Amino acid sequence: MRLKVVLLGALSLTLMPASSQAAVRVCKETVSSGPHVGKTVAEGQKLALQAWIKAAGISGSRFAAWRLAITKSLSCQPFTEHSVVCVASASPCALEQVPPSAPTPAQPPSAGPRVIPLQPSSPAAKPLNI
Repeated sequence: MRLKVVLLGALSLTLMPASSQAAVRVCKETVSSGPHVGKTVAEGQKLALQAWIKAAGISGSRFAAWRLAITKSLSCQPFTEHSVVCVASASPCALEQVPPSAPTPAQPPSAGPRVIPLQPSSPAAKPLNI
């Protein structure tokens, strides 16, 4: 029985891929739908979300997914006695697959700070003796 477990474990290791990929989220600056009037809150929200998806899609269709966006805001206020005005706002994001051995692609300066991992040979990467 123990031999079967060991053999199955060894077999599973040989069937695993040699390298794997990591998904990273790439985000753009905040996009707003602008105000949209609906007869109900549900209609106003739907119109605002449709406008946000269209506006976010300008950066590329892969950025036009509300579910991947960050810093989401969908707010509605009464407009008239029988209508509401809604605005959707969020930073559109897309997922990219990056192999672990590939260098991180350079991002434009407006994309925010770039994090560079410490290299083992750098003085800052040496362990501290405390």
